[in-house]
Amino acid sequence: MHSTSLWTVQQATQLLPRPKSNPAANSLVALAAAAIINDKSTQDIAHILSSTRMPQPEVVEILCQIFTALDDFKRDTYTLQSLGLALEVYR
Repeated sequence: MHSTSLWTVQQATQLLPRPKSNPAANSLVALAAAAIINDKSTQDIAHILSSTRMPQPEVVEILCQIFTALDDFKRDTYTLQSLGLALEVYR
């Protein structure tokens, strides 16, 4: 006897989305973190991030990455400098 099922089972595998790697954003994060750690000016980085051509979600992501990098390096040491950069970008 042959039995058939009303339902067929289908399996699909989907890849999870991966964050886009943006070399320019990564270098901005590194430059900003290095400038803050070495007590150098972040004015050029703030100028780039506050440009009207820079998409706001990307600016937010870059600032978050800068804060994370500084937090990983040394907690609470660079809070004021980080907030100063964020304030410059906001203006």
